[in-house]
Amino acid sequence: MEEVLVLRDLTVKDVAGRALVGGVSLTLRRGRITALVGESGCGKSMTAAALMGLIDPPLSASCASLRVQGREMRGASEEEWRAVRGRTVALIPQDPRSALNPRMDVGDQLIEPSVVLDGEKTADAWTGAEKLLGGLGLSDPSGVMRGRPGRLSGGMAQRVMIAMALMRRPSVLLCDEPTTALDVVVACQILDILRRVRDDLGTACLFITHQLALCRKFADDVSVMRGGKILESGSASRVFRSPSHPYTAALLAAAPKVGQYRDGLLPVDAWARLSQETEAN
Repeated sequence: MEEVLVLRDLTVKDVAGRALVGGVSLTLRRGRITALVGESGCGKSMTAAALMGLIDPPLSASCASLRVQGREMRGASEEEWRAVRGRTVALIPQDPRSALNPRMDVGDQLIEPSVVLDGEKTADAWTGAEKLLGGLGLSDPSGVMRGRPGRLSGGMAQRVMIAMALMRRPSVLLCDEPTTALDVVVACQILDILRRVRDDLGTACLFITHQLALCRKFADDVSVMRGGKILESGSASRVFRSPSHPYTAALLAAAPKVGQYRDGLLPVDAWARLSQETEAN
């Protein structure tokens, strides 16, 4: 399987020199979804930002290597990154409402990068955007494009952000908790869309989430993160069948199971045992 993005030994430090992310390595392959799983604040989104060259002062980032489609981006200039962002590596942010300009029509936001950066004709870009929105399940793509973001539901706004990320046909898609603010039905629809992107376009996807159980049938590969470090990586089937790190086992044990406990809670002694095992490792 073709390696589209390869990161080796990423470290992100704060102004005091403390490592917020330390020694992180990831490999994203064409046509596969890799889930980056961990609790809030463990460094998942910071890692995604580094993959797009978006770590700014007072933070600093360094790595042994970052290759995107064979191109070494370690130490790349901002001009070099601008040629990669959106075109080769695109981001679906966690909160689509804050990512969209409330004073600009949706359609203009969708086509702007293609028209301004790639020189595509406005009419062609508009037609392509409408077709893309229709393919993502929006029943009135023309109406959506001519309206403002404030009229969109959460699911519609997330579809718009997916369309925006796909407009320039990137090889790598970074999905930063794209289902967090959505209800279960809409979240499942978004996951189905990302599967189609993987299968139809062969896109390499990094799916960031704090819900390990969500990845059981969705991800091809899983990397588990805690405290700025990758604790375990492997195929999703292997990680779920036989986790090698106590923290991964603790996350799996924390996932609710119908009828497992009468009050729906993991017994206190079980949590204490899992916490001790995790700290010991």
